[in-house]
Amino acid sequence: MLEVEEIIKLNKDWISIFFLLSLLILGFLKKIDKKKFGLLVYSFTSEKYFSVYAKEKKTNYFDLFNASKIIFTIIIKSILLTFIIDELISFKTFKTVFLIILIIIVPRYFFLKYVFRFLNLENLFDQLIFKSISSYFRISLFTFPLLLIYRYTLPNSITFLFLVSFLIAFVIFYMHLIIYYKIAHDRTSSFFYIILYLCAFKVTPWLLVYSYITS
Repeated sequence: MLEVEEIIKLNKDWISIFFLLSLLILGFLKKIDKKKFGLLVYSFTSEKYFSVYAKEKKTNYFDLFNASKIIFTIIIKSILLTFIIDELISFKTFKTVFLIILIIIVPRYFFLKYVFRFLNLENLFDQLIFKSISSYFRISLFTFPLLLIYRYTLPNSITFLFLVSFLIAFVIFYMHLIIYYKIAHDRTSSFFYIILYLCAFKVTPWLLVYSYITS
């Protein structure tokens, strides 16, 4: 049986708890909608998922499937950032990173929704958000096993962590570049608003957080 000190230590291992929660979320997603989950996961290199579900007039990001998808993405992103920041400045608080990400993305979503609605570009906003969230989920799914390897097999391998981080950053950049290019190509008049979205609302908040943590 586990002694009291071991139980306390286990309960404080938030990252392991959230790794387990991530596995449960994946199983939950598959159970909710097996077809949608299959298209999202197994059509990684194709547009099939977007062509089927991006055409829905209104996407409810607070239904069980989308909310679970977003939570999974936030968890994986938080774990990766915690590992990176810990290597740089010994910042081990996973819960803080998780909360910072929530504080950024939730108000930003509602603010951008209002701005794009005011500009009569709600359809453009829906396309950006739907494709961005789905791409982040796919990237997080790819990142998940790599983080498990780092955590439980190579915990002291800084080289492995930064190689993974570089790979993930490249994939994020590439996938979102494709998304924005296709939307801008289809709707040339939206190019300015996509640039505004990227500079003012996508990149700036993370630069501010980085500046705060490293200061």
